[in-house]
Amino acid sequence: RMSAIPRLTRNAEAGTEFSKNFKLFNKKKEQYSASRTSGNMEAAKALALEMDQYWSKLVEIEPVLWDEAVQSHGKSLKQHELYKEACQITAVAAQKNCVVNLYRYFCKKDRASKTYVFTKNNPILKNRAEAFQGNDYSKSWRTPEDHVFETCEATHEPDTGLLLEARMGIEVNLAAARGAQNELHLQARERYKAYLALRKAQDDAGALTMAAGVDRIWTEATTQHEKVLSLLQRGKEVETEICRLTAEAYPDTCTQFSVETCLKQSEPYQKLLSMSDDKDITTTRYEQSWRKPRDQDKAIISACLLDNSTNKGVVKTISGRAFIERGIKTLPAKVGSRVKVGDKINVEEGSRVSIELFGSGLITITEKTSFQIPETESAPSFKEESVVKKTMSEAWHKVKHLLKGDSFEIKTPTAVCGVRG
Repeated sequence: RMSAIPRLTRNAEAGTEFSKNFKLFNKKKEQYSASRTSGNMEAAKALALEMDQYWSKLVEIEPVLWDEAVQSHGKSLKQHELYKEACQITAVAAQKNCVVNLYRYFCKKDRASKTYVFTKNNPILKNRAEAFQGNDYSKSWRTPEDHVFETCEATHEPDTGLLLEARMGIEVNLAAARGAQNELHLQARERYKAYLALRKAQDDAGALTMAAGVDRIWTEATTQHEKVLSLLQRGKEVETEICRLTAEAYPDTCTQFSVETCLKQSEPYQKLLSMSDDKDITTTRYEQSWRKPRDQDKAIISACLLDNSTNKGVVKTISGRAFIERGIKTLPAKVGSRVKVGDKINVEEGSRVSIELFGSGLITITEKTSFQIPETESAPSFKEESVVKKTMSEAWHKVKHLLKGDSFEIKTPTAVCGVRG
C-alpha cells in the first residue's frame, strides 16, 4: 500500500496530520467530481471550498516532511558507509578465525566463496512530487475548469428515442449472434473429431462427407462472427451518436457533458469496448480455413476418386482373405481398397468382404464367392441400370436408394433376382 508521505519521514505527529488531511481531501474530491458530473454546480462549489481548506493544510505541512526526509536520507547514507566498513572488518576478522557478533546482522556469508557480502540496501529518496504520490503542493489543486461553477441546464431535450430503440435491438441481436457463433464452433469441433476418426479408419468417403459438413458449419460460424463484429461496430456508433446529441443539448462550458466524458461514463459503450477485447471476438481463426494442408490434399484426392466414373465402390470390412482381379493383376483386398469397373472380387474359404457400392448400397460377400463389377449401361432415356454378375454360395445386399426407374440385378448360372425402383 502506498503512503501519502515519503518513507524516510520520522516526524510521527506531522506525518499523522498530513495523512488525515490527505484522506479528507480525496474524499471531498470524489464527491466534488460526482456533483460536477451530475450538473449540481452549487454542491460542487461548496465542496471546492472545503477542498481548498484541506489543501492549505497539506501545503503547510509538506515542506516540513520533505526537509526531514532529506536529512534522514543523508544520515542513512552516512550510516550505510559505516555499516559497509563494519562488514569489511567482520570479514577480515572472520578470516583470522576471530568471532565478531556486533555487525553480523549487516553481513551475509557467501558459502560458495566463503566471503562476507554487504547486503543492506542503500536508501532511495524519490523526487519531491513523486515522494508525495505525484502531488505538487507548490501549485493549486484547481484546474481552469474547477474555477467555473456555471449551472448546467439543457437548452433542449436531445432527440435520442430512435437511437435508444436501436441500442436495445443491437443488444438482443448481439447476444443471439454470439450464442449462435459459440454453438456452431462447438459443432465444428465435434464434427472435426469425427472427421479425424474417419481418416484414422481410412474411410475416405466418410471423411470427405464429414469434411463437407465441417466446411458448412465453419462457413456459418464465419458469417456469425462477421455479424458480431458488425453489431459491435454499429453499437459503438449508436452510443457515440447518443452522446453527441446529449452534448449538443448543453452549453459548451458544461464540459462534463462532452462526448468524450459521456462515452467514458456510458455503461453500454464501456461494455461494448470490453466485449471487443474478448478472445472470441479478436480471434483470427475465421480468416482462414479450418483445413490443414493434409486435409486439403486428402479432400481433393477423395473427391477425385469419388468423381472418377471407373470407381464403383470401396471395401468397408474384411475378415479372412480376399483378392481383387484387375486385368492381369491380382491385388489383396484391404479396407479402403477401391473397386473399379470389371474388377472381380474372389473371397476365399472362411472369409467375408463388405463392399460399399457408390450410389447403391452395401453388399456382403461370403466365402467361395466370385463377384464382378460390370460396366454401367445407359439407356436412351438416360435411366441407369446397375448389373452385378456373380457366382456365389450366399450374398446379402442392402439397397440404400435407387433412382426412379433404376434396377439392381444379381445373376447366377441358374437364376436372376433383382430390385427395381
